[in-house]
Amino acid sequence: MKKFDKRVKIGTMVFLKGLGWQIVKSIHPTRKWIEICGWVGNFQRADVLKFTNI
Repeated sequence: MKKFDKRVKIGTMVFLKGLGWQIVKSIHPTRKWIEICGWVGNFQRADVLKFTNI
């Protein structure tokens, strides 16, 4: 499983398959999973199509 790099931080907007743009709420210490505001569960790097720190 691939990891998220250091550019993805709490507050980063990510574009998820089927969910559109969402905000990162937390990042697992291993950087393999992220949690999204308003959703229950974790997402892997393969679920993220794009991201932006703007």
